[in-house]
Amino acid sequence: MKRTGAEGMYFAFVDAAVFDTWKPIALRIALAGLGILAALLVVNIFFARWALRPVEQAWNTQRQFVADASHELKTPLTVILANASILARHPEKTVEEQLQ
Repeated sequence: MKRTGAEGMYFAFVDAAVFDTWKPIALRIALAGLGILAALLVVNIFFARWALRPVEQAWNTQRQFVADASHELKTPLTVILANASILARHPEKTVEEQLQ
């Protein structure tokens, strides 16, 4: 490297062999690191899905139970509401009198 300044001309010699040697090694290390990160991502996704499978099954079972329970409760509630409205229309009569 040659540089001219106010005091004259300077020459510097730089040995770039070290940089030329480490550059491909650093590139390989970086690529290996990225490959390892990608592999870990795939493994983590697999294990996360595997771990969440029982939770998903429990969630689906719970949703089905709630749907079945709400369906089973609709009929008695409808009967209760119908009887309550009949009683509200004729408050002076007893239930037995209104059933006849």
